[in-house]
Amino acid sequence: MGLSIIVGKARNMQNKYKITLILQNNEQKESAEDVIDRIAGCMASLGGTVENKKNFGVREFERCVNRNFRSGTYAQYVVSAGKDFNAALCSRLRLDKTVNRVLVERI
Repeated sequence: MGLSIIVGKARNMQNKYKITLILQNNEQKESAEDVIDRIAGCMASLGGTVENKKNFGVREFERCVNRNFRSGTYAQYVVSAGKDFNAALCSRLRLDKTVNRVLVERI
């Protein structure tokens, strides 16, 4: 009986993630703040709770992969979510044209 209580608590456990994104909104009509808010809504729809979000502004890259894309808008989120959140978020953001890179760290 004691084991089932521990397993039950582990199922409801929330992980904390720090997610850093590089946004490519050169050709988009949305502002960077609108894109950051839209992605925060996407995270909430996947079951995450956005605790903090920051816009670090536009920064130039040290090494450019694409000559037409030399800088990007950096955004960072701190999210509490379940264990399947990481895979669901990456597959959802892969379809978004404004997101260039995604880094998910569990903290």
